[in-house]
Amino acid sequence: MLKKTVLSLAAVFALTSCNAEARDGDVVAWVSADIENPEFMEITYGYFEKEYRYWLYGVQVDENEPENAESAREMREQLINYQINDKRYLRAAEDLGLGNDSLTDEDLAEIEVRVNEMKDNLRASFLEEAYSDFAREPTEEQLSARVNMLYERFLRETGIDEETIAVWSRDKYITEKLLEYTVRDISVDDAELELAIAEMKEKAEADFAENPNVYVFDYANYGVFIPEGCRSVRQILIKLKDDVIESTEKMRADGDGEYADIYRDASLEQIKGKAEAALARLDAGEDFETVMLAVSDDKELIESGEGAYRIPPGFTYFGKEYHDAVFELSAPGDYSRLVPTDKGWVIVEFYSVTSYDGEQWEKVREEVRGLRLEFLKNNRKNDLAAELEEKYPYNIDRKKLRI
Repeated sequence: MLKKTVLSLAAVFALTSCNAEARDGDVVAWVSADIENPEFMEITYGYFEKEYRYWLYGVQVDENEPENAESAREMREQLINYQINDKRYLRAAEDLGLGNDSLTDEDLAEIEVRVNEMKDNLRASFLEEAYSDFAREPTEEQLSARVNMLYERFLRETGIDEETIAVWSRDKYITEKLLEYTVRDISVDDAELELAIAEMKEKAEADFAENPNVYVFDYANYGVFIPEGCRSVRQILIKLKDDVIESTEKMRADGDGEYADIYRDASLEQIKGKAEAALARLDAGEDFETVMLAVSDDKELIESGEGAYRIPPGFTYFGKEYHDAVFELSAPGDYSRLVPTDKGWVIVEFYSVTSYDGEQWEKVREEVRGLRLEFLKNNRKNDLAAELEEKYPYNIDRKKLRI
C-alpha cells in the first residue's frame, strides 16, 4: 500500500477561514506618515491572507490545533512585517524610477522564468501527496494528472491564482533591482583590502592564542593566518554507527567523559577488523590515496576536494589522540597507526606543511575582498531598510490580523 497520512488541502484551507471579522478589502496595515498616494502602500486583508495561506501550506501547520496557536500567531506577525517591508521597498523603487513601469522586455522575460519556476515548484510539492493517493503503483500519466488536480484545487481554494504568483515574482524582482541599485557604487580597493586582511589576521592570531579549536572553525581566521607548525593531513576513517556517535557526544555533553570513553572503546572494537585491514594494505605498500578512496567512510568530503584537513598545534577538537598522532609523524608521506576517535578509527597521513604560494595567497586575497564587499553591501542594505522604516511608519490592525 502506498497510502500514507498527510495534512490534507482541506485541512490547510480550513485554517484560514479564520477571521470572520475581516473581509478581503479591509485595510489591515497602512502608512501613518503624510505622504502622496498612501493607497499604494496599503495592505488589505485579502492580500495578507493569500500569502498567509501559502505559508501555512508550506509548513503544513494546522493553526486550529491548540498547540499551534502561538506559532501561527507569530507567523502572522512575521508575515505582515515582511509585507510592510516589501511595500516600503516597492515605494522606494517607484520613487527612483525602478518600479513596474521601468521593466524592460528582458526584465519581463526573466520574471516569466521565475513565475514558471514557482509554478513548477508548487506542482512538485504535491507529488508526495499525489503518490500517496494510489493504492497501486501509478503510471507517470496518472501521477501527473493527480498532481495537476491538486495544484488546480490549491489555486482555487486559496485564491492564489496564477496572476497572484506573477505579482509576487514581479515585486520580488523589482525589490532585487532596488537593492542592486542601492549598492551599485560599493567596491573594495587594494588599500581597503590590505586593511581588512590586517584586521582579520590580528583577530585570527588572537583567536589561535586563546583557543586553537576556535581558530580552525572560523573560516575567516582559517584563510588569512596559518600558525607556525601547521600541517595538512589526509585520513582514512572507519566510522562508528551514527547512533553510537550521537550517544558518545551526548555523554560528553552531559559531563560523563569517563563512561563515554568506555562506551566508545567497546564500540571501536567491533569495527577494528576493517580498520586493521586498511592499515595492512598501506603497510603492504599500497598508495594512501588509493586505500583512502576505496575504504574511507568520509568519501563525500574526499570527493568534494575537502579531504585534506589543516591541523594546527594545539587543535584537539578531534581528540588528543588525533592531535598527538598528527604531530608524531616525521615527514610528509608518513602515516599513523590506528587512532581512536569519537567518530571511529582513523589512519592519518602527514600530507604537507601548510603554507601558501603566491597563487594561493592571491586567491585568499580575492576571497577576502569578496567577503568585505558583501559585508559593505549588507550594511548599505540595512541602512536603507532603517531609512525606509523611519520614512514610512505603519499602523497595523492587530485585531483583524489576530496578532
